[in-house]
Amino acid sequence: MAQKADAGSATAERLGAEIREARQQLGMTQADFADLLGIDREYLALTEGGAHPKYFDRLVQMLDAVGLTLVTSPKTLHVEIATDQTGPDDGGDTHS
Repeated sequence: MAQKADAGSATAERLGAEIREARQQLGMTQADFADLLGIDREYLALTEGGAHPKYFDRLVQMLDAVGLTLVTSPKTLHVEIATDQTGPDDGGDTHS
């Protein structure tokens, strides 16, 4: 059973590190990010450091039992670009 807890800890550490890295890439401090999430900065620091609530071990155990693993990936951002369909000289002098 100790192996399951170790595997969960390693996963929590990786997940915390990924959250920290993504937050830093956004240029946010822990305090700013915690405020955005509505959580204490201390809780965020613990999470980024790999600490995790008891249910996280259970989640990892359930995933392992059914042959799954927890994977994170960046969200794809969709940017809409407005295009001007009227043309550069709409309503001006036209030469045929």
